[in-house]
Amino acid sequence: MTKPLRKVAVLLAGGASQRMRRDKASLEFDGKTLLTRGADLLQSLVIENLIDEYVVSGPYPQAIEDDSPHLGPVGGIFSIIGALQLNIGDLLLAVPIDMPLLQKSHLETLIDFTLQNGRTCCYLKAWLPICLVISPQLLEAMEKQKATKKGLSVRALLELSKGDALPPDESHDLVNTNTPEQWQKLIKEHNR
Repeated sequence: MTKPLRKVAVLLAGGASQRMRRDKASLEFDGKTLLTRGADLLQSLVIENLIDEYVVSGPYPQAIEDDSPHLGPVGGIFSIIGALQLNIGDLLLAVPIDMPLLQKSHLETLIDFTLQNGRTCCYLKAWLPICLVISPQLLEAMEKQKATKKGLSVRALLELSKGDALPPDESHDLVNTNTPEQWQKLIKEHNR
């Protein structure tokens, strides 16, 4: 009997936020911190049975800390794969903390595509969020990164997984905020 597919999501919140010069997870948007907003978004996917569970990566209570810090989002993704002991064929949806406009529909599209096609996917030019299918190549890259301590880009992860980049919708909600200037621009445009 084959093991059923496990569907997990991770809110990537383990970065140093150096360009923002403060912890992105604590930034408030529409009355909620980005950490709370992201957790609420992923919890809604659990409630609708689109994923089985979600976790948070980073230095927060009940979160899973990166076992190889300073290796970017892929280091966080690999830490989660190892900590949760994900297997070949499992699905991991990785969602960045710094996308306050991200909607559930964006994540549903990625999950649906991955389940229907059995392939990793993200949005064209966005790279995150990404819905990964755990593969032997992915696990091999994870072990190599742990051994070498050299970071891998999300784009390289997509290519390694032979994944697809889907065209985004026209909402412009796939905007991440890495600097105070980007954050202020987003707040200003949102409050118009």
